[in-house]
Amino acid sequence: MTPTIAHVALPVPLHKTFDYLVAHDMPVVGGRVRVPFGKQYKVGIVTGLGNTSEFPLEQLKPINAVLDFAPLWTPPLYKVLNWASRYYQYPLGDALATVMPGALRKGKPAHREREKCWQLTESGKTQPLAALTRAPKQARVLSLLRHGAMNHSALLEEELNSTVLKTVEDKGWIEAVEEKAAKLGSRAMRWSRKNRSLTTNSYVGGHHQRQPGICLLPD
Repeated sequence: MTPTIAHVALPVPLHKTFDYLVAHDMPVVGGRVRVPFGKQYKVGIVTGLGNTSEFPLEQLKPINAVLDFAPLWTPPLYKVLNWASRYYQYPLGDALATVMPGALRKGKPAHREREKCWQLTESGKTQPLAALTRAPKQARVLSLLRHGAMNHSALLEEELNSTVLKTVEDKGWIEAVEEKAAKLGSRAMRWSRKNRSLTTNSYVGGHHQRQPGICLLPD
């Protein structure tokens, strides 16, 4: 029988899930939905699907929108998040919201926008940094990119600017490439005994997320 009811964990300080009617699109367990909650809408995670509820069907509100058609987390990680919520007595809805990036909590698509990345050319890989003593920022660009391609915004945070990048590009030492679209990952949950709160460490697809600024390049 096709499920007609979704059990949804919402980011509220309550140890319970909320039942909603499946409207048009079928949600998935571990995926997000936008649902009415009081006089507002909230983004929650579907924790189960079924055909029964402790409340009469006429009292249930329909899901406003299905935001994901695949789970945000791998099954092992989703299991760990549920366990952590129970073990630390932290409301499941709050716990799952805590480990999501802000964009996902706001209901945005679970894929990052592509950003321009910079990588070394063959010429740039062999350029001696010692020859750039009078151009320390250009040397800084080459030094950073020798660890791997980096996105534009990350390089700007290294006290560089677009003019420096353009100069190094014009010399044929670096080239711009488009970053591969990558699914926004979840974050692993860590309990802070001192603050009695949950903190997070980034994960993508169940694995540690790349270092900030490092690009995901097409295969």
